[in-house]
Amino acid sequence: MTLRAGNRLARCTLAALSLVQIDHTLVDVIVVDSRTREPIQRPWLTLAIDVCSRCVAGFHLSLDAPSATSVALCVAHAALPKAGWLMARDVEATGVQGVIERLHLDNAKGVPLRGSQARLRPIWDRGRLSARSHAPLRRTHRAADRHDDGKVHLLPGTTFSNVRSKGDIDPSKTAAMTLDEVERWLAHAIVGVYHRDLHRGIGRHAARRLAARSCRRQRQPGRGTTTPVIDPRRFLIDFLPIERRLVRRQGVFLFSIAYWSDVLRTLIGERDKMIVRYDPATSVVSIC
Repeated sequence: MTLRAGNRLARCTLAALSLVQIDHTLVDVIVVDSRTREPIQRPWLTLAIDVCSRCVAGFHLSLDAPSATSVALCVAHAALPKAGWLMARDVEATGVQGVIERLHLDNAKGVPLRGSQARLRPIWDRGRLSARSHAPLRRTHRAADRHDDGKVHLLPGTTFSNVRSKGDIDPSKTAAMTLDEVERWLAHAIVGVYHRDLHRGIGRHAARRLAARSCRRQRQPGRGTTTPVIDPRRFLIDFLPIERRLVRRQGVFLFSIAYWSDVLRTLIGERDKMIVRYDPATSVVSIC
């Protein structure tokens, strides 16, 4: 298959994870609070698409609007091993993993590169992606939409794609799924079904395309297979959002919560603020 995306893009997509495109979309489902079960809002889905295979390398689901944080966490999810993550969500499949060579970000102003991120070679597009460069991502979205169209709109709390389809249904009254439950459903839909379904854009299953192109890397001098992440914990920490805080006697205060560890004793009274990284999903804090 010859990619019609310009010479620059074609040169980057000869092997798996050579180029990954990232974009955001609103999910057509209203989620509820896990405690009160009251409806909240539609979540944002950040998708990382491997242009070569059209596989979804990773995704990030959040109630927050798209930002540098959602992009960073999506990239981390795409690169890190997913066996444990998928097992925790009862998904019997293997996911994409490995260090991404290049990133193509749509309207990527303000997305910083730190630590592990600095080892990536991002293709920055300060405005909108060109029609040719964005074509693989659009085709993958359409393929996913064709697959999920009849299914996602069967979920409780669906907002449907248009007013005519919604009719008299009030999504806020039918909403019943939490953010974690929608995430689990998406994991099943992407890894368990979409990757194994025929993709019209490439004429084969995305998972098979990924396996074939991973083998092609082995036959290319100096390429080899996809590069695994050596230290997953350090890699993830490098992608977490940053705040700066002083270390006080009560610890480090972040979002009205005091965090404490004995290693902070020697830092009490320091005039310089410490770098604090936090995981929005787990509320785990790392102090650098």
